[in-house]
Amino acid sequence: MPDAASAAHRHAFLYTNGALANLGTLNGGTQSFAYALNDAAQVVGASNGSGAAPLHAVLFNAGTVTDLNPVLASSTTSNAYAINAGGDFAGAFRDSTTSFHAYRRLAASGIVTDLGTFGGTTSQAYGINASGDVTGFAHTPSQDAHAFRYGNAGLVDLWNARRQHERGTQHRSERSRRR
Repeated sequence: MPDAASAAHRHAFLYTNGALANLGTLNGGTQSFAYALNDAAQVVGASNGSGAAPLHAVLFNAGTVTDLNPVLASSTTSNAYAINAGGDFAGAFRDSTTSFHAYRRLAASGIVTDLGTFGGTTSQAYGINASGDVTGFAHTPSQDAHAFRYGNAGLVDLWNARRQHERGTQHRSERSRRR
C-alpha cells in the first residue's frame, strides 16, 4: 500500500504502441489527469502546478504540458474533458461564484464560450464533435441536471426536446387513430 506522500503524486499516462508515456504535470505539480485524446495524440485533462495550486485544464501535446486556464480568464479551477480532431476542446471551469460552468474553445479562432446553464448553478461539458457541437449537463433553477447540446442553436435542453418530441409523436398517433 502506498504511503501518504506517494499517494499524492498521480500522473496522466498515454498508452501508445504497447508503451506507457508519462504525460507530466504543470510546473512541477504533483497531479495530472488525462480525460480524452484525438487522433493526433493531443490529450486534454487537468493538472496542478507546484504547491497546493488548484487544478487547471491542460493540453498534453508532443511532450509539452500547456496550461489552458489563462484562456478561461475568470477561472480558478478548470478541467478539459473532450477534444476533437481539429483541436477544439470542452470542459468546465469554476466561475467567480464557485460554480462550475461548461465551456468550449475553438482552436482556429481561440474563442472561448461559457455555455451557461438552464437557470441553475452548474454545467459541465463532456463531449465535442468535429463540428464543435458540445454535449454535457446543465442545471435548471430547481438544480435538476438536464443533458444539453450546444451548437448553432445555442444551448438546447435535450430533456425538454425529448419530452416535446414524445408529445408530438403521441399527438400525431392520436390523430391518425381518429381517421
